[in-house]
This record gives sequence, C-alpha cells and structure tokens, in this order.
Amino acid sequence: MVSQSFSRAALVGAVLTMSLVFGACQSSTVTPTPAGPQNTANQPVPTATPTPTPVPTATPTPTPVPTATPTPTPTPTPTTPPPGPCSPNGSTNQWWIDQAAHLSFDVYCWIMPSGWGLVSATSSAGVLQAHYKNSAGHTIDVWEGNVCAASPNPCSGNWPTSYGPGQFGPLTGEVNGPDLWMIIVHTSNPKVTYTMEGSGMNQTTFRTYAAAMHKVP
Repeated sequence: MVSQSFSRAALVGAVLTMSLVFGACQSSTVTPTPAGPQNTANQPVPTATPTPTPVPTATPTPTPVPTATPTPTPTPTPTTPPPGPCSPNGSTNQWWIDQAAHLSFDVYCWIMPSGWGLVSATSSAGVLQAHYKNSAGHTIDVWEGNVCAASPNPCSGNWPTSYGPGQFGPLTGEVNGPDLWMIIVHTSNPKVTYTMEGSGMNQTTFRTYAAAMHKVP
C-alpha cells in the first residue's frame, strides 16, 4: 500500500511534468513574420496604351454663288466737248454745222441769253436733242426730227391749255401750258417735228426764247 505522502509527491511531479511539456509545446509554435514589401525592381513596367488623337473632320468650303451684275441702261452720249453757242453771225459751233450737213431735215440751234449754258447735245436715230440750263435751275429742252417716235415722246404731253400760235425761229407752231411751256411745230413731213419745252419761266419769256431759234446754214 502506497503511502499518502508518496501519492502527493507523485501528483506534484506529474503536474510539473505536464507544465513543462505544455510550455515546451507553446515555445515551439512559430509566429508568422509579416511579409515585407515586394521587390519590383526586376518586374516589367506596364506600358501605357496611347490615347488615339481624334482626326478633325474637314469642313467643306461653301462654293460662292456668283452675283449677277446688272446691265446698265445705255444713255445717250453727250458730245465731248459739248457744242458751243449758236449765232447767226457765222460763229456757230462746228458741231451744229456738221449735224446740218448729214441730217435729212433743217437743223435749228438756240441763241442763248446771258446766264444760260448748254448742258448736252446728242444726235442719233434721226433725232437731235439739246438740253440747256441757267444758274437758277430753269431749263430749256429742244427736240428736232422724228421726235414723235422718240422716248420720252414730247408730242404726247398732257397740255391743259393752248395759248395760240407762237414762233420757233422762223417757223410757226402752237404754244401750250401753263405749268410747263411747250411749243410744237408740225411740218408736212410726219417724221419731222420741232419742239421746245421750258420750265421756271412765264409765257412771255418762253415765247422770246422760242423765237430765238436759229436755222443752221
């Protein structure tokens, strides 16, 4: 029979032995070391994919639309230099003499009073026209030849009142008015008519001007 003291000693020894064994087991457990940073020196660096540059779309250039150029209306070409004064004493400008030489009707030019000037004179298509003006803006216009077929047509004016006969140089015509004075001489040839038109003057002055028409020799 084992004594009680032995049993206690054996129990204490067993406990110590188990404690040593358990401590040895604990001390043999390996604690994992945290992984350090990876060495990427030898690893390939990924190449960035380039972003494609957008190609600009060409904007078509609009085709210019040609602008129509208006055709200018032809106007009578005034004589250059314009014909000078008309005079019965032989000093009539040569232009009037030239017209009288080639036109089929008698040519008349106006003996202008002081202060008046010849603006233009043309001769074409069987019609001679002269335009006169003074410093006050008054005008005298003369047509000779086939004037009733001309445009504008001075034969078709609306003359409210007839003031009886009047002189166009040596020719006798009819005076009309009163807002715009006109004397018309119809000859035996339907293609030959003489007219004078005046603005800015009274009837007496106009009659004096019309009587100052002179036949070019």
